[in-house]
Amino acid sequence: MPGLRRSAVPAAGLPVALAAATVTGAGPAAASPVAVFRGDGAITAHVTGEHPGYRCQIAAHGVDGPWRPVGADGVVDLDSGPLPAGRHVVSVLCENRDRGDASVHTVARNTEVFTR
Repeated sequence: MPGLRRSAVPAAGLPVALAAATVTGAGPAAASPVAVFRGDGAITAHVTGEHPGYRCQIAAHGVDGPWRPVGADGVVDLDSGPLPAGRHVVSVLCENRDRGDASVHTVARNTEVFTR
């Protein structure tokens, strides 16, 4: 297919890579949290892969959504509340409630979402 790039591990290298992972105890890296946004009269975000027990919020200029706890499954749904129509550049911030501001990290940074 045009525009599609594929990468393959040489067949001879695969057993070596698997053996190295077995010997060192290294495994595949954990996936990073992901946020999917949707805009309508408000901005919503569906976050998956975050640490259970953390809390997250939608943040942008003029938007300071409420903090919501991440469930045991690593999922949280966020809502900005009503917003004026237009373009908004938003982020999702998450934090460990026990550590507070020192643990704040960005899950999705500077994503354009349009409301109507």
